[in-house]
This record gives sequence, structure tokens and C-alpha cells, in this order.
Amino acid sequence: MDVKLQKMTFLSVYPKLGDLFDILSANRERLKPWFWWASEKITPNKFRFVLFILLYLANTKRKEIAHNFNPAKLYDESFIVYNEGGKVAGLCGLDNIDTVNKKNAELWGLSFKGNPFGGADCVIEMLEKHGANMNLDSLYAHVKVNNDKSKACLKRNNYAAQEGTKEATVSRKPYRTAPVQVFTKILTKAERGAR
Repeated sequence: MDVKLQKMTFLSVYPKLGDLFDILSANRERLKPWFWWASEKITPNKFRFVLFILLYLANTKRKEIAHNFNPAKLYDESFIVYNEGGKVAGLCGLDNIDTVNKKNAELWGLSFKGNPFGGADCVIEMLEKHGANMNLDSLYAHVKVNNDKSKACLKRNNYAAQEGTKEATVSRKPYRTAPVQVFTKILTKAERGAR
């Protein structure tokens, strides 16, 4: 499967903003239970969506700059996912990248309706290689307890489910937490050594 990732920057996202908003609108009902910003309250129209993306990119850049000055600071990386036909298929990324202490990062992704089976698996593999190239030891994912598709995908990709649940932030406006299950994968020495 020919899936490609492109790092989200202002220059990479700007030409796709209209497409991304149209795709969000078509997938909103499916996405908003899992992504707080997909709600009509946060991104009801193209203007508010563009504003949200610009603020998100500015915050991501701020974290990256802070990390460059102090490597112990956590930062995020986000990517646009393109399918075999070169169309936007989703978004993904690594959040809370810790290259110093825990040497891990939180894996996240969202796919849009109509993508072929296996696309998410390719994205996970690409993010694992990216994490290994940063010398991370592991990746983890927080999955809402009723998100069975994400759980199945992570299990299929050898992520181990931790016992029980924990509370994690699922919305910033309004601030809200929900129980999530944590899935973890240790990146092998071979993966970390293959650069």
C-alpha cells in the first residue's frame, strides 16, 4: 500500500485547508467522539477551522523551539496522510515526544471514511520507524474505552494493552477527561538501530 506522510507545517497545510475542512465536515460525526476539535462548537465553519489549525501549528512550533533550547522539553510532530491516489486520507502524529527521560511518545491518528483496510497499519509502521530514528524506546496510545476499531488496530500492530484505565484529557474546550486504555509497544533494538 502506497501511503505517504507529509509533516504538517504552515506551507504544507495552507494549500490543503479547504480540502481538509471539507473532509472534516464529511467525517465530523465519526470523528467528534474521539477528537474534541471536530465538534461544531470548535470548528463550525471554514474560518474557525483555519484559525484552529493556525493556532495548533503555532503551538506545535513553540514546543519544538522550546525543545531545541532544552531537550528535556516535550514536543509534538504531526503529519498529513496521503493515500495511493495522492488524496488526503487522514492526519497522524506523535505527541509528548520525550527524547531524554522516558524516551517515548504518544501515537495518534485519524483516518477519513473510504480509506482501504490496512492504511492505518502502514501509518503506524511509518510512525514507529520515525520514532526509532529519534532513538525512542517505545510508543504508546490512549484509546477511549469504547473505541473498538482503534483497539483492534493497535493489537494487530503488536501494541500491548495495559490493565485497567486512566483518566486522560479528551477536550480542552470545555476541559473534560474520560477513561482511556493505554496501549504500549517497545521499539526493538533492530528498529532503533536501522536508520
